[in-house]
Amino acid sequence: MLGTFLSLYVIGSMTDVSVYAINLTTALGLGLAIDYSLFIVSRYREELRAGRSVEQSVVRTVETAGKTIMISALTVAVSLSALLVFPQYFLRSFAYAGIAVVLTAMVASVVALPSLLAVVGHRIDALRIFKWRETKKDEADGFWYKMATRVMRRPVPVALGVVAVLLVLGAPFLRVQFGTADDRVLSESAPSRAVSETLRTDFDGNESESFPIVIERGDPSGDSVVETGGLDVNSELSALATSVSGLEGVARVETSSGTFVAGALAEPGGPESVRYLGEGTGWMSVVPTVEMASSDGEDLVGEIRDLDVSGDAIEVLVGGQAAELVTPNRRSGAGFRWRSP
Repeated sequence: MLGTFLSLYVIGSMTDVSVYAINLTTALGLGLAIDYSLFIVSRYREELRAGRSVEQSVVRTVETAGKTIMISALTVAVSLSALLVFPQYFLRSFAYAGIAVVLTAMVASVVALPSLLAVVGHRIDALRIFKWRETKKDEADGFWYKMATRVMRRPVPVALGVVAVLLVLGAPFLRVQFGTADDRVLSESAPSRAVSETLRTDFDGNESESFPIVIERGDPSGDSVVETGGLDVNSELSALATSVSGLEGVARVETSSGTFVAGALAEPGGPESVRYLGEGTGWMSVVPTVEMASSDGEDLVGEIRDLDVSGDAIEVLVGGQAAELVTPNRRSGAGFRWRSP
């Protein structure tokens, strides 16, 4: 677990890592550490009882149980890597944590633990409390032995059958649509869901779905923000708000200049509108008519990013749930430098 925390620390310095990765690291790390260690120790004890020396037992244990652990760990790591395809960073965090904890447990089991067993030697059973008589069982009578024998006799048909089953189980993924949890995960009788449903169905603009757009005056030769006056930022906000409010799926846009509807200023801003302006930056609130956690919402984010802005020095940042699901390559308009909000 400590080794995985170190890995997550390094990964977290380069990309976002969810706090839930700690839970996965703790649970999976503890389980794998116990499982792999018992597997190695049990096989080591069997080799000692078979009359081999400590060195021979350690070598034989790594050659057999250690090989099994490596195959198991690599299989689990490859399986967890499938989470890397999801756009939600907390799902990718599970992949980071899972892969790191599995590989760390594997290395500790086949490198550190055998070294410790070589030091302990025959004292591995020195503190054993319960001792029972062990009877030698024929391996050929075991279920997994018989299963493995059948599979190895017909590897090609078994492989084809397994692949076919996996393809059938994975077929629904071809129609996957990524989204985030909202009020509809609650029961229909929940008052909080009833409020959200009313806002979503009985009003033209969905206030609960509103999302921000932030603009910054950037330096074309670098990433620094240049000090500018409020008037320039205000005019740039107005121009962008005019374009955004004219897009299909937008009810209105509220910014420092006022409220924009259908590509025009509908109501001038008041004293409270100054909150949309900062030092060299500004933002606007977009109230959509579409559900943002949907394909229409993602298309709206893509259209906003594709809008042309005045000059390469303007940096436009789109926030909200839909923006988290739409990758930067959706935008093609000149002058945009997108980064995750």
